[in-house]
Amino acid sequence: MSVVGLPGTAWAANTGATTDGGLVSRWGTPSWVRLKFSNLPDYFVRHYAYALRLDPDDGSSTYRADATFYPTAGLADPAWTSFRSFNFPDRHLRHANYLLRIDPLNASSSEADRQDATFRITS
Repeated sequence: MSVVGLPGTAWAANTGATTDGGLVSRWGTPSWVRLKFSNLPDYFVRHYAYALRLDPDDGSSTYRADATFYPTAGLADPAWTSFRSFNFPDRHLRHANYLLRIDPLNASSSEADRQDATFRITS
């Protein structure tokens, strides 16, 4: 499976405990996921100062919280997926100006903002 958002960008996706890339290692909670790339097995997407970046897992609770997201019905299309931050539950993963970040978004946010925070899971 892949998570597709930005043109030309995709992550492999898996809802199991481990995988080579994608949505992985739910840390014992079935609904929460992390994002990673298959060619960097110990690196995960995490937010730092609200910007997303790829960092190695340092084992800290802060890293774990920053790298954990909850998949929800898409903010712009409920058939797609949005990802809510674990430690900032009012913020969703979104792309803006060619960058990935977490921003405060909800159903009353602008259509463009909700579209920026909605991703398609593909196989």
